[in-house]
Amino acid sequence: MGSRPARHRYCRCGTHLAANNTGRQCARCERASRDKLIAPPEVPAAWPHTRRFPKRWRRWETATVPH
Repeated sequence: MGSRPARHRYCRCGTHLAANNTGRQCARCERASRDKLIAPPEVPAAWPHTRRFPKRWRRWETATVPH
């Protein structure tokens, strides 16, 4: 009775995943992807100066900006 050879699983970065790792990523890639979800979005520095940004916000009159 022969057993089937173990299939090796790899993360997207090429790291060999341990047999007890039920996920698809290594710990390093898991942390990196989790941190992307936790961090605030990237906002360009020129964004407040675009035409879509209300003048009231640019002058910090936030109490008068409609919700």
